[in-house]
Amino acid sequence: MTAMDRVLYTTIYDVRQVPAVNYPMAAATAVVAAAFLALLVVGRRGMRSGARAGRMSPELATGLGGAGFLFGALLTAGSIAFEYVGARRLRERLASGDYELVAGRVQNFMPGDRGGHRDESFTVVSGGRTYRYRYRHSDWTPGFHQSAGPVHAGAYVRIADVDGQIARLEIQRE
Repeated sequence: MTAMDRVLYTTIYDVRQVPAVNYPMAAATAVVAAAFLALLVVGRRGMRSGARAGRMSPELATGLGGAGFLFGALLTAGSIAFEYVGARRLRERLASGDYELVAGRVQNFMPGDRGGHRDESFTVVSGGRTYRYRYRHSDWTPGFHQSAGPVHAGAYVRIADVDGQIARLEIQRE
């Protein structure tokens, strides 16, 4: 085999090289929790100073603030734990070689959008089997999910597939 016969790939995504947690999503849910905490504090201050006409009652603000803060805090902790455990599982399976290697041309490509409103999907035929992938940029799941990204119709890809999730994505250099 000569140098001209070798196929070169660019690694687009490898779960072992990215943070285990989607920090922007965790930060967004933490901001929600902080906003409700502020509502809780404002409600308590209102209870001390007395309610003013036309405003939310201090009792309601306190109740909404406390419930919202608890919900936001639980959502933040839950999302971090869910992503961490899922990413750890993908990392372990990839490191141990416990995945399916899917290699072939991207077919049936439907582009997504960066806003996460539309799923991106495609299929790859490899080893006589058809593999289907669907994800969106706003997914909280571990694995590759970059909509409107590097995957496109006709691209030759190699995917480390762990139970339908993309643990590693490589695209052939053109």
